[in-house]
Amino acid sequence: MNFQKIFGLLLFVLLCGVGLNAQELKYEKASGLYSDEQNKRFEKSQLFMNRAETLKVKAEDIENKNQKYRKKQKKFDKKTWEAKKLKIEAQTSLLKAYENAVKIYSEIVKSSTFFNEADKSTAENLDAEAKKLIKTAQSRLAPFKRIRNKKKDMQKMPSSGLNNALTSIDASCESAIENEKKAMDILLNQVAKKALAERDERAWTEAQEVNTAPAYQNYLNEFESGAHADEARQKISELQSAGGGQNMAASSSGYTFQVQIAASEKFLDNYKLRPKYGDVEKIERVYVDGYYKYRVGSFATYKQAAEFRDSIKGSAYDAFVVAFDSSGVQVEITDSMKQ
Repeated sequence: MNFQKIFGLLLFVLLCGVGLNAQELKYEKASGLYSDEQNKRFEKSQLFMNRAETLKVKAEDIENKNQKYRKKQKKFDKKTWEAKKLKIEAQTSLLKAYENAVKIYSEIVKSSTFFNEADKSTAENLDAEAKKLIKTAQSRLAPFKRIRNKKKDMQKMPSSGLNNALTSIDASCESAIENEKKAMDILLNQVAKKALAERDERAWTEAQEVNTAPAYQNYLNEFESGAHADEARQKISELQSAGGGQNMAASSSGYTFQVQIAASEKFLDNYKLRPKYGDVEKIERVYVDGYYKYRVGSFATYKQAAEFRDSIKGSAYDAFVVAFDSSGVQVEITDSMKQ
């Protein structure tokens, strides 16, 4: 074979090769989903694709031998009828490879367990569309298969028309495989989605056990669009509407006092608060101006609150007194309050 023929064959493989090779038919990312039997069927698809490439190279060789007739299209078509036949046979083999791959993916989709119905529906729709595309490709190829052994019909057939049809068939097959890959991705995400949902439920249970606005806010910080996000926001609204001093003692002056033992941009769990104040169940938690604030006690006078503050200074060394008006709004402590 001379240099011109070798160059022609390489150019043909580069320009006319199928869009997906056999390795890409088998989605390696989803390899853990394939059975041994399905892996063998992928190997069979490889053989179909190898055969297709061999036939296409032979077809190109025939066309190269008749290059001198290129400018006379009818004569070129007549002389290269065997090349057209080989192309049809190559496409038949390729289509068989794609069909086998789609069947494997379809089996996996049907036999798999999905975490939610929406994912299941999407994967099944992608699979159905893939099978539809393969049937469309088969229908487009059928008229050519019927005449591939009829020399006169093949001689009359324009090469350009055949090439356009084969390109369209390739596109349908490639789209089918891409759909099945998307279905496999959905399947692979099921385990991660299940784990996330379980974490969501645990976080919600913990928030309900504490049942404070900061606890529900902590849930939202981690699961802004979680299964219980709307309910958490409603709980925060209900708890905050009750006012910061919902459990405070009445005061003839109109003011009530508490001792704040900690404040943080992040929610503090009980084990972090216990060293500051052992009876964590009596710690009031509020979320104000971007901070979680932790307060204890409820006193009618500043003096009572200050004495309580001093009594816990050993553990809560940075504790201080805070004051609220009759509506529960925090106010600045004045000298008159201290008196």
